[in-house]
Amino acid sequence: MVKIEGEAHFKTEAQRAYHRKLRALHLAEGYSYDADTLRPRPYWPTQPKNDVAPHLWRWQDLHATLREAGELVGLGHHESRDASKLSYDRRVIALTNPGLDDHYAITTTFFADFQLIQKGECTPSHRHTPCATRFIFEGRGWTTVGGERVRFEKGDIVHTGQFPWHDHGNEDDEDLLFLDVLDIPLLQNLGVSHWEFDYWKVSGTREQHSSRPEVSEVDTPLWTRRDLRPRFRPSWTRKPRELAHLRWEQARADLLALAGEPGCPFDGIRCEMANPETGGPLGPTMSVFVQMLRGGETTRAHRHTTQTIYVGVEGKGRVHIDGQTFEWGPKDIFVVPSWAWHHHENVSGSEPAFLQSISDASLIEKIGMYREQTRGEHGGDPAPVDDSGWCDSYRLDRR
Repeated sequence: MVKIEGEAHFKTEAQRAYHRKLRALHLAEGYSYDADTLRPRPYWPTQPKNDVAPHLWRWQDLHATLREAGELVGLGHHESRDASKLSYDRRVIALTNPGLDDHYAITTTFFADFQLIQKGECTPSHRHTPCATRFIFEGRGWTTVGGERVRFEKGDIVHTGQFPWHDHGNEDDEDLLFLDVLDIPLLQNLGVSHWEFDYWKVSGTREQHSSRPEVSEVDTPLWTRRDLRPRFRPSWTRKPRELAHLRWEQARADLLALAGEPGCPFDGIRCEMANPETGGPLGPTMSVFVQMLRGGETTRAHRHTTQTIYVGVEGKGRVHIDGQTFEWGPKDIFVVPSWAWHHHENVSGSEPAFLQSISDASLIEKIGMYREQTRGEHGGDPAPVDDSGWCDSYRLDRR
C-alpha cells in the first residue's frame, strides 16, 4: 500500500491547513501541487516496479547462525522436549528483503524462511490459507498433508496447497533444513490469510496429524500409477492441489536430457513444476521452476513483471540485476525484483549449473498483467515491449 505524504510536502500554509482538514476526515489529496512539472503521485509509478531490492543471501554466512536456533527454540504448542527451551509451532528464521523496511517479506507477494527440524522431532499440526513451497537444503524427512505423506531429501521440492492440515518430521540422524516460501504478504494485504493451530479440537485427539491410521505413503508406485487403483479405499486418490513432490534426482536427469535443445535465450534450459490436474502452474499464486545453465552459457537480458526467488542447487554462476552482479553457489538465495533487467552466466566452461526458482507469475498471468521486455543479442537498446507472453518452459508433472 502507498503511504500518504505529510504536510511538509506542501508549499503554503493554506495548503497545509487544507491537508490537515482532509486528514481529519480520513481523506487525502490525489493531485500534485507542482505547477511547472508533472510530479506523479506515489500511486502513479512510471514503471511496473516496487521497493523490492536485488539481494543475495550467501549460505556460508547463514549456516552456522541458522543452527543456533536449535539451541534456543524447541517444537511444541504447550511444551518442549527440552524444558530449558522456549517451545514454538515452527523453528523458523525469516529472510527479510532490505528494500522492504524490515517487513516479514522477501518480495511484496512472498514470505520466506529457513525451517530447522532436529533429529527425532515432529512439528505440531497446523493449517493455513497461504500456499507453501519447500526447497530441501539438508537432511531427509517427511511431510504429511491431508492424510498423505511424502518423504523427501536434499534438492527435492515439496508444495503444500491451501488449508490442508499438515506436519513435518525428521527420522534421520542429521538435522533437516529447508527453505519455505509462502504467499503470506499477498494474502495478508487481501485480508484472506487464515491460520489454525488446534488440530486436536478437530480430531478429538492429542495425536499428531501424521499419526492417523489412514495416513498413506504417496511415494509408493500405487500412488503414481494410473492403471491400478486399490478398491478397499475409495478415497485413495491423488490430491495435487494439496500436495505435490518433485524429486531432484529425476528433475536433474530431465534437464540433462534436454541439454541438446535450443532452450530459452533468457533462461537456458528451464522446466516448470506443473499441476497434474490442470497442466498449468503448480499453485494459484506460485510458479515453480528448475533450470540448467549449460557449460559456458550466458543468457540474454530481459525483464518482466514478476518477482522471482532463486536457489542455487549445483555449480556456480553469476546473475546481473539492474547493474549489480551477484556470484552464487549451492544453497545461495537471490531475488530478482519485478521489471529488473537481469541475465545469467555459468562461470564454468564445461560443467552445468542448476537453479531452482519460484515466482508470482501464476498470479500475474491470471490477472492479465504479465509483460516482458528483451534486449538485443549484444545488450543494445531495449526492444519494444513484448506482450505475446514469456519464454516457454517445459512442464514437469511429478509427485
